[in-house]
Amino acid sequence: MIKLVLAFLTFLYVLMTVLPLVRSDFWTFRLLEYPRLQKLVIGLILLAVVLMNSIYFNNIVWWYLIPLILCVVYLSVKIYPYTALSPKEMKRIAGSEPSKELKIFTANVLQDNNQYSKC
Repeated sequence: MIKLVLAFLTFLYVLMTVLPLVRSDFWTFRLLEYPRLQKLVIGLILLAVVLMNSIYFNNIVWWYLIPLILCVVYLSVKIYPYTALSPKEMKRIAGSEPSKELKIFTANVLQDNNQYSKC
């Protein structure tokens, strides 16, 4: 019974990881594109459970492990640039004067303009 549950959870996890790779703007494909960190944590927990189950029952089920490991590696590669471990894209300039600095704050806000004819 536990093997069946693990097989279903593995299939569901792989589906959640692979579904955003489909090139479509339909919401079912875009829904799972951005919660990558959450999917990585779920994948690591599922991988630990599968490994503990394999050790406890003394049989390694490779078709559980290989897709899980591939999905965890894929999500790790996607998340890595946004961690503190990755190199910074913009370097600090030594000796800059605060009076000569330009600071810009931007925000991307979606607004509907129903009165565009008044412009």
